[in-house]
Amino acid sequence: MSYEEACRRAATDQGLDPIVAELAAAGITHHVEQTGGFTMVAVVPLFTTRGAWVGITSGDPGWFVVGYDSDEDEGTVVAESGGLVDVQSAMADFGGSGR
Repeated sequence: MSYEEACRRAATDQGLDPIVAELAAAGITHHVEQTGGFTMVAVVPLFTTRGAWVGITSGDPGWFVVGYDSDEDEGTVVAESGGLVDVQSAMADFGGSGR
């Protein structure tokens, strides 16, 4: 199995498929990254000069949503059992449209 295949399988196993599908259906630009140890996260870049972004993983229940002001930021938890509305709120709060 290739690295790319392993990442896709890990994302599926970790419950990111429904999150990615809902982000895509809403027209929100995103991609999936491996954060280490095959922990996968959906990333919504916010296209700010400081590099703000929103990270989403599968929670129990719902989505675990964290906003980052920059790549150096440790992040702020926006929702522990959220959904698309929490991603959209984080996008506004952290200064980007994500589109």
